[in-house]
Amino acid sequence: MNIQRIEYFIKVAEYLNFRKAARELHISHQALSKQIRFLEQELGAALLERNANKIKLTEVGKKVVDTFTPILREIRQGTEEIGEFIRIKKNTLKLGYFNGLSYKRVVEPIVQQFDKDYPDICINILAADIGLIRELLMEDSIDVAVSLLNGKDEWFGVEYFSIYQEPMKIVVSNNHPWYQRDKVGMKEMMEEKMLVFENRPLFGMKSFLPDIVSAERIPVRNMDTYMGMLEQGKAFGIISDLNSRIKEGEFRLFSLPEEYKVDTKLIIAYKKQHPFANKIRTLKIIEWN
Repeated sequence: MNIQRIEYFIKVAEYLNFRKAARELHISHQALSKQIRFLEQELGAALLERNANKIKLTEVGKKVVDTFTPILREIRQGTEEIGEFIRIKKNTLKLGYFNGLSYKRVVEPIVQQFDKDYPDICINILAADIGLIRELLMEDSIDVAVSLLNGKDEWFGVEYFSIYQEPMKIVVSNNHPWYQRDKVGMKEMMEEKMLVFENRPLFGMKSFLPDIVSAERIPVRNMDTYMGMLEQGKAFGIISDLNSRIKEGEFRLFSLPEEYKVDTKLIIAYKKQHPFANKIRTLKIIEWN
């Protein structure tokens, strides 16, 4: 059913005069009359009784007015709300970042760079586990993701680029027996438990660390649990120096043995077709320290 014809008819029903209704609708009298006839054909019933210069509503015409007036009111209200939503969305960038990253060192410089280049765009920020950040990006719940990419891992279905790269490291807390060591080798790692930051099986992601042989792999689903078990000294972890929770005196970092060395990349990911894609790509110019 043609909604515009319904609107035309309700305006005619309001005035019971084609010329007045046509004038308000900014169309010709003939065009309006033609649209009403099309609507009557569509409904299969007369909506108006035309006698000389006077018109009045039929019983079906009155029912159409009573039924569609509140519906059209809701459609107009909904259209306004959608329009407002689109206007806000066009000027808002939702940024999600892996909650294991340092906000001050990692996220803040990115936000400041974007604010400087595009001051009219408002940035909303969300922190979450890495698997959830990926999921939100794929669902378009966020516009851009700041996260880590390790070894041969890939983010499928999105565009991304690296703005920083460094070797991953072994980490233990001051409650772990390795804390007093100068270095850790393959033999020690094979005899000790290792925390594995496993993520949801999304988009081809396997695990958040390189292939390392250990006595036991303890799978962990979120950053809070990972750090809690690390602090208790229950196992060693493999981590990036960009992690926000590795505090001096509470943790010890070791270089990975040569056979296990792998880099971690700090990446910015986004959908290729996103309206801000060109603006997001400009973040490559950040001078990372």
